[in-house]
Amino acid sequence: MNNDNQNELFTYVVKAGVNRIYYLNVKEDRNGMLYLVIKESKRMEDGSKEVHRIMIFEKDLDKFVTGMKNALQFISDRSPQDQPESEDSSQPAINSDYNQDQNTDENAVELN
Repeated sequence: MNNDNQNELFTYVVKAGVNRIYYLNVKEDRNGMLYLVIKESKRMEDGSKEVHRIMIFEKDLDKFVTGMKNALQFISDRSPQDQPESEDSSQPAINSDYNQDQNTDENAVELN
């Protein structure tokens, strides 16, 4: 296991079509503070991978979640009632009323 994965406590994988995967990783720093890493991995046409990451620290999570809910509500309000299927029809459409207590998803992995 490489150093980057040693402090991972939880991972949730979202497969978005054929060429894109999102990872939601909860990690712990040396001081015991938790943070969220959102990583996008995209396979390019030439076979290479493009990776983007954003880190959200524990003290900023409430603000981030509020912003995310507002952005999802904006998208929901502007979308036509009959939204087209996503690339991967097994993934749910955007729903700002998603019940976060649903822990039955096989993509969630607790690493401790």
